[in-house]
Amino acid sequence: VSTMLIGGNNITATYDDTAGTLTLDGQPGYTNSDVGTYLTTNGYDTATNIVASITDSAPATLDTLNELAAALGDDANFSTTVTNSIATKLASTDFNSTFDTQLATKTTADVTEDTNLYYTDARADARVTKSAIDALNVDADTLDGLDSAQFLRSDADDTTTGNLTVGKNIKASGGFIINSSTINDSYAIANGENAMSTGPIVLGSGVTITLDPGSRWVVI
Repeated sequence: VSTMLIGGNNITATYDDTAGTLTLDGQPGYTNSDVGTYLTTNGYDTATNIVASITDSAPATLDTLNELAAALGDDANFSTTVTNSIATKLASTDFNSTFDTQLATKTTADVTEDTNLYYTDARADARVTKSAIDALNVDADTLDGLDSAQFLRSDADDTTTGNLTVGKNIKASGGFIINSSTINDSYAIANGENAMSTGPIVLGSGVTITLDPGSRWVVI
């Protein structure tokens, strides 16, 4: 009997003639290797490989459908929402004409103190809000090494209530006034310039005052 038994695919059949028993051992059907070969041969793959192929090394925060949906705001009509949003924006090619049209309706009467500053050029009025300038918090001490005590306006009449002390010359329209008994720096008075000083005058060591032809220096 033992020699007549055929266990079948992956089955081992053993018959004990003395005990009269039949033992079947093994795994019926296909092994894992058989299944893998079958899937590969017929164009199938494992779930792990399929998921990896779909996610294609996507970042961990975007490698599931739920995460992708959340990234789109769970909006089933995301494409329509974006399209409608873009439609409300002004095209860059239309910006200048629209901007100029709006500015043409505005005048300085639309601006009040402490709200906006005006800068007018040949093309349009450009507005800068006062709050934006205040936010810069510009300190006079940061401007070219000068502090606020050294500022004296030159573009308008200005008044000082204290003494004005100048370490060197004051020059205006070709002349200079030195309110000091000693001149410590050499100076050249160019052709056509008129200079005036308060005297008596003492020239410091090595100091020269050069008067070019056509110039004049008056000491009072």
